[in-house]
Amino acid sequence: MRLRTTIACAAAAAAFAASGCGGRDAGSDGPPGTVHGTIVQSGGPPGASPGSAPGTVIVQRGGAEVTRQQVAEGQEFRFTLGPGRYRLSARGVDGACVATDVTVTAASDQSVELLCQRK
Repeated sequence: MRLRTTIACAAAAAAFAASGCGGRDAGSDGPPGTVHGTIVQSGGPPGASPGSAPGTVIVQRGGAEVTRQQVAEGQEFRFTLGPGRYRLSARGVDGACVATDVTVTAASDQSVELLCQRK
């Protein structure tokens, strides 16, 4: 049984490697693109102005996590991703955040704001 499990794991690892890791589809052409931006909070008490927020930005593709990055207050996140469709979301932010879908094309450079509503 252990040999079968080892073979199955090796086959899965080989299939993952063949798929082009880092979010690229097997067979997708062109260099990766860049997605960058900030986590922006709005709402809250009267007179509060929108501002950047710290948190974790998570990149998913097809429901599976591709990568994540911690973002300090006032800082920008930046990802280099293979061509394809991705969903970016923010976690660990004081408030509810809206996920954002992006389509990365070869050598593209996209700016994204992840919007969060203060509690």
